[in-house]
Order: sequence, then structure tokens, then C-alpha cells
Amino acid sequence: MKKVVFTAAIALLALTSKAQVNANDQTPGTVDNVTLVGSLGIVDMIDLVPEYQVAGNTADTWAEFENGLSLIEAWPNTPPGGNDIEFRISATRHFHVAMQGATFARVGGGDPGITADKFKMTVYNFGTIPAGAAENSFGGGALLSNVYQNFLQGNGCYNKEFDCNIALLPGAAYNHLGGTYTGSLGVRATLAP
Repeated sequence: MKKVVFTAAIALLALTSKAQVNANDQTPGTVDNVTLVGSLGIVDMIDLVPEYQVAGNTADTWAEFENGLSLIEAWPNTPPGGNDIEFRISATRHFHVAMQGATFARVGGGDPGITADKFKMTVYNFGTIPAGAAENSFGGGALLSNVYQNFLQGNGCYNKEFDCNIALLPGAAYNHLGGTYTGSLGVRATLAP
């Protein structure tokens, strides 16, 4: 009899051990909880897209010499209604947009050029940037410089538009030789640290 009871006890232990390997909890009930360990990767991304990468204009009236002259995108083949310099921004988190001016040099030389601080930039229509967007000093218009200056910031978004106006200051076209002046303006979008 002892042998039968001892063999039954060993069999019961073997079944119990095997059951514990396959399940965490053997408590009777109608609910069982399991915890999953998950992993999610997020990649930093930012994309700044201009509608056109060319802008210009010609000061050829007294009003443009006196009152200033806005650069028009896609110059000289500007499509109807294409006077705004339009950008679209996509960013995975908070971002800043900055602009760097340049000296516009006369093609062929003979003139010291038109320096960056003779241009004013104004940002508008940034209301399409989602909550958290804000203008910096450029929103009300600020002179360009040869170093990047932040002019717009916002939170993560996809394909949101903002427009800007870059204009030669009133009187800045005076006292320069006639001809074509060229310069490259830098626009840079950066994810905030």
C-alpha cells in the first residue's frame, strides 16, 4: 500500500510540475491577464519644400525705386497668383525655420552689390501651422543678415504651408548700376533639441 501511495504522489508531483511550466497562474477564475512587452521606434524627420526655388523682380518704375520691390516667386515666369513665396513644412516634432540673407552682386561686376540688410522679410499665413506655432521677430518683418536667423517655429506637423515676403527696402535700388543682381538666400528648417 505504501508503494501505491508513494507512486501516486510522484505522479501527482510530475503533473503539477509540468502544469506549472506551461502556465503562470493556475488560480481558478473567469479572467486571466497577460502582459506583453512592446517596442516602438520613432525616427526624427523634417522636410522643407519651397513651391519654387527662384524669386526675383525688376525695379523699373519710380514707385519701385521709392517704395521698395518684393521678390516674386518663379520670376520671370510667375504663374497667375504666384506672387507669394510659399513653403511647406513637415516635422516629426517641434521645429525652427531660419533664413540667411546674401549680398546680391551685379553680374559682370562694377558695383559693390546690394547687401543682405537692404532686404526685409515678413512671414504671413503661418496660421495654417498647427497649435504651438509662433512667429519670431520676422513675423512683423525684419532685416535679413548674412547669418541664419530663426523666424518661425511650430510643433510636429505634416505638409503645412507658410508664406513670406522678401522685399528690397524703399530707396535701396538707388545708386546702383543697371543690370542683373543675383544672390542666394538660405532657408533652413531644424528640429528643436
